[in-house]
Amino acid sequence: MPIKGISDRYRMPILGTIHIGEKGIKHGKEYPKKLDYFRFPEGLEHPFGERPKEIEIIFPSNDLEWCCSIWYKRWGGAKDPKDATLLCRGDGETATETDPQTGKMSEIECLGAECEHYLAEKCIQQCWLKFLLPTVPGLGVWQIYSKGYHTMVNVNSMLTTFVNTGRPFAGIKFTLGVRIQKKIVEGPTGKAIKRVFPVLYIVQNDLSFAQLTAGASQRCLLAPETLGGMQEARPDDLVAKRNRSGDNGDPEPDPNPIDTTAVEVAEEETKAKAEVAEKKVKAATARPAKRTSLF
Repeated sequence: MPIKGISDRYRMPILGTIHIGEKGIKHGKEYPKKLDYFRFPEGLEHPFGERPKEIEIIFPSNDLEWCCSIWYKRWGGAKDPKDATLLCRGDGETATETDPQTGKMSEIECLGAECEHYLAEKCIQQCWLKFLLPTVPGLGVWQIYSKGYHTMVNVNSMLTTFVNTGRPFAGIKFTLGVRIQKKIVEGPTGKAIKRVFPVLYIVQNDLSFAQLTAGASQRCLLAPETLGGMQEARPDDLVAKRNRSGDNGDPEPDPNPIDTTAVEVAEEETKAKAEVAEKKVKAATARPAKRTSLF
């Protein structure tokens, strides 16, 4: 007989981590250099060319959390950052914290961006994407890491579209791409400076919208916020300055917001006219017909 909790667990070996950044040297100092292409581990021949901006991937599971893990995470418990362990993981409401001295785990309230550890840049938003590279030798998964807001929304939105239509996304070929995005932010001296950061995205060009929704249950394709909607390597830059990443703040406001006032006024006027017309019809039908005397 199988042992529940063991034989029903799903795990695949991680073959390697793909990066969209590297350590650069400027004026004799190291700094996080952003890339507009995927960097594979050394020793692996370039399966998609020397500097690929897009790669073909397949997800081995329909478990959204397993394929696209997005959490607040705090690492530590060691003097050497390379030996850091996961001390806390939260979703913005609740978190599981581990005491580095005793190893005891406890459930606490997760304050998200208002947490003292997040404000001290010890806790960061992290997205781990796990997938197969069907054309690369090896039976296992590859992973890529990002702490960018736009990357998290892009990747999660595509997979959530499949989930909401009841269509499995495992085994389907997707294209994972990276592009450089620019943003103007306030610098440490109060002067505006330009930041660039890599953003991941996923596209699926083989399925049409009709094919995706064929036989799907009546569920919304773009899930509202109310729907909500582990083995992994330690990130290379655990305490990277968030003001240097440029891709982990709040979403930017819409530069061209839609004013719905005129639409609402027009709807009210149309409704009022319809009510007046309906009253006239009722009055006409209720009024007795005039009789003409022949004498």
